[in-house]
Amino acid sequence: MNVVDWVLVGAVFVFAWAGWRQGFVAGLLSFAGFLGGGILAALVLPDIVASYFSEGTVRALVLIAAVLISALLGQTLASILGRMLRAAITWTPVKYVDRAAGAGLNVLALAVIVWIIASAVAMLPTTQTTTLVQQSKVVTTLDSLVPNQVRDSFIHLRDVVGQGAFPKVFSGIAEIVGPEVDAPNDSIVFNSGVLTAAQSVARIFGTASACETTLTGSGFFASSDVVLTNAHVVAGVRDPEVEIGNQRWAATVVYFDPKLDVAALKIDSALVPALTLQPSPPQSGDDAVAAGYPGGGSLQVAPVRIRALIDARGDDIYGKSGVERQVISFRGSVVPGDSGGPLLSNQGEVLGMVFGSGISNKSTGYAIAASELTTAIQSGIANAAAVSTGTCVVRD
Repeated sequence: MNVVDWVLVGAVFVFAWAGWRQGFVAGLLSFAGFLGGGILAALVLPDIVASYFSEGTVRALVLIAAVLISALLGQTLASILGRMLRAAITWTPVKYVDRAAGAGLNVLALAVIVWIIASAVAMLPTTQTTTLVQQSKVVTTLDSLVPNQVRDSFIHLRDVVGQGAFPKVFSGIAEIVGPEVDAPNDSIVFNSGVLTAAQSVARIFGTASACETTLTGSGFFASSDVVLTNAHVVAGVRDPEVEIGNQRWAATVVYFDPKLDVAALKIDSALVPALTLQPSPPQSGDDAVAAGYPGGGSLQVAPVRIRALIDARGDDIYGKSGVERQVISFRGSVVPGDSGGPLLSNQGEVLGMVFGSGISNKSTGYAIAASELTTAIQSGIANAAAVSTGTCVVRD
């Protein structure tokens, strides 16, 4: 347990004692005021705060403070009425039942507000405070009990606090990084298999008219006419294009999975060698390479090192939670534009598709495991008709 846990344990006793003193009847109204004030602020204030504050951290801190103040204000106002009603209870046995129920209700109210605030704090840039919150046993246990439907109700709160450039790899507050591993091996980028595979890594771009923006990312050839990329790279894009060097092809999206975050694009057959999936998963400590077009610029082949293979429960590209997928965490940085590029073995085989970056640990990247990509490849080869690419996704 860390300092956040001890503070929360102390808060539980304080809230339980306060609930015991005020009783259930008064506590019910106090609970409704506290919870209602906090939830109302969490649902209504994000747009207002975002219109006045552009800097992510300041915006988040203001919003967190506003949620807490609104909750306390609601509690104060409702408690006045509650005390008036409680005065009408005179029978002693009922008073004790009223007190015990009041203690439990007050602790429940605390748990709800703690989860809302912790969810916002966990999205802030890495500090000692965010790390303590993410590592808190009380917070993570509480977070594990929250249904996905409740998480989805607060998508907009997470967006305003700072969703980041990528979909969330993990739906909960805690982030699984994996074990510490040695620094990447720089020489791996000169392996013949890696150099050959890099020739099959493409830049993907297109215009999402509804969002008035040009989206760019990376991808790789899975066959002579099929290119795989992330779904969030082509979301809302009608006419994507694929580019390698001075070669450019018009593409059609023939497979689009916004939950897994994978898409397949079809082009006229190109003289580009297809990459193969490595049949076995990588091991912790293995050398690897992340290839892509960071920032939509030139091709970069960066050495990384595998941390872990993880069964993750995360968000889809629109922020809805509950997506289960196998991902690979690796030591290395991922920036916008890298999305959709391959994570390659030292022999140039595909270990996975890069799709996310750590929130609390920026030196950790994530890739969708190769085993999750087979359906997209098969559908890409078999299909020729365009499919809907949903709505565009614009991230800070």
